[in-house]
Amino acid sequence: MLVADLETPVLAVDLDVLERNVQSMAAHAKRCGVGLRPHAKTHKCVEIAALQLRAGAIGLTLAKIGEVEALLDAPPEDGTAPLPLDDVLLAFPIVGERKLARLLALAERVQLAVALDSPDAATELGEAAAAAGRSVGVLVEVDTGGRRCGTLPGEPTLALARHLVATPGVEFRGLMTHEGHAYAASPATLREVSQQAGRTMVETADFIRSAGIEVAVVSVGSTPSARHIAEVPGITEVRPGTYVFQDYNQVRLGVADIADCAAVVEATVVARPAPDRAVVDAGTKAVAADRNMIVVDREGYGTVIGQPGWYFARASEEHGVLLRQDDGYADDLRVGQRVQLVPNHICPAVNLYDRLVIHRGGVVQGSWAVAARGQSR
Repeated sequence: MLVADLETPVLAVDLDVLERNVQSMAAHAKRCGVGLRPHAKTHKCVEIAALQLRAGAIGLTLAKIGEVEALLDAPPEDGTAPLPLDDVLLAFPIVGERKLARLLALAERVQLAVALDSPDAATELGEAAAAAGRSVGVLVEVDTGGRRCGTLPGEPTLALARHLVATPGVEFRGLMTHEGHAYAASPATLREVSQQAGRTMVETADFIRSAGIEVAVVSVGSTPSARHIAEVPGITEVRPGTYVFQDYNQVRLGVADIADCAAVVEATVVARPAPDRAVVDAGTKAVAADRNMIVVDREGYGTVIGQPGWYFARASEEHGVLLRQDDGYADDLRVGQRVQLVPNHICPAVNLYDRLVIHRGGVVQGSWAVAARGQSR
């Protein structure tokens, strides 16, 4: 069967491109002498996690306990061995009695570290772990410019590190950041923005070491910055996620080409209500609701492969609206024609599907379950 024979909308993954992306990032991390700990919230798929681990990843990053549970419990459907997962970073504060109980049960199955940025979360975690006779590794999340979670570099981070060292039930292992502000960079400034975040992390780690506290891990993460920040001396691991598929945000930032986008939403033109407008059967329930994460001339929901005369301008739940560009392109679309859409942000798009259709050269090889889909707790 061909991908072109499948009903739309469908999320189709080119296995050749996926494997190339996985190998390329693994090779770059190895050249830079840093560990690769991919963020598996992008794909939530056992088979892809296995590809990453077998390519040399030192472990996985995930956000939620449920994601780890799902990946550990779902056997691969491609006939390969069970997922060789034994080291996980939960890059999200774990707060609350029930979640801590699940965390400690999970720690019986896999080596875990947790990221947090407050003494309250650290104390609660330590008390639960100590009561269970365990110790849980902790990374302090540092804000290097993203203005989301994270302590400020320098003294505030040192203060939390000292608190962790003095708290039974936890083991301070090091620092992490998500340099998400790299998405606000331009292709011309991305390298410097990324490496400045890396230098901030290394300087903060050295500041803590100067106070007599060991900092074993300096962990950084985001796909746009990954290749640049991995080159900063003193970084120990990188945590990109989107790189396995790439998406239109990465293309806009110059991190990837359209040919690197392994996952596309196959859609069908279902209406041509006006000469400058075509409607496809893939709206926000098929491509996600993320608009551009960077400033662009034409805001939209992604791009249309091989149709330079059109751009993906609007989307409601079931409808995707393509508008004709005024750049002199002569191509046209007709009702019934198939198009391929690259979403702005592939991570939430994947979370909309139960399964990924896997193909090589358009020939369907099967499908893989999005095993951790919807695991937001």
